[in-house]
Amino acid sequence: MRKSIILILAALFLLSAASAEPDLQAMSTDELTQLRDHVNLELASRSQVGEGVYSAWDSTLAHVELLEMKRGTTDEGLPGVALIFSYTNKGEEIDTFRTQHWIKVYQNGVECDTSIHLDGELMDTGSWGKSVQPGATLKVMPWFFAIPEDTDTIDIELVDRASPSKTAGIFTVVLPD
Repeated sequence: MRKSIILILAALFLLSAASAEPDLQAMSTDELTQLRDHVNLELASRSQVGEGVYSAWDSTLAHVELLEMKRGTTDEGLPGVALIFSYTNKGEEIDTFRTQHWIKVYQNGVECDTSIHLDGELMDTGSWGKSVQPGATLKVMPWFFAIPEDTDTIDIELVDRASPSKTAGIFTVVLPD
């Protein structure tokens, strides 16, 4: 894996040395797709922000961390993933995760559907709406998403309803085996 990335980066360096910018127009669709996949995997491998934390977002009213991921099968028989977060209320009032935030998952740039079951477990939405005092942290129980295509990475977006841009950020993460 690292050799592939090194070879691609070396090729890009040689291309950039030959011209001011690499000529992406001259690359085939397969070469561009392979380059994108390698870059996404490299970025995803760097996204772990601390021990036990895969990604972290800071929004106007919250600090949210992705703590756990596990693969499984949805009730529709599709591959799926469970995501577990922690939510810290940074606001000045008691609030809930669900009031101000939402999670979206993308696979190859397309938003994934949520799922109600994963490996027979029913999604527990109760923690999403629990009241959290300012400065307190809550473990938000899993959100299940169908990931119908075979892939090693997904993009996770934290939507911040309080922010004018409506997103606290998108992170690419490597899925567990």
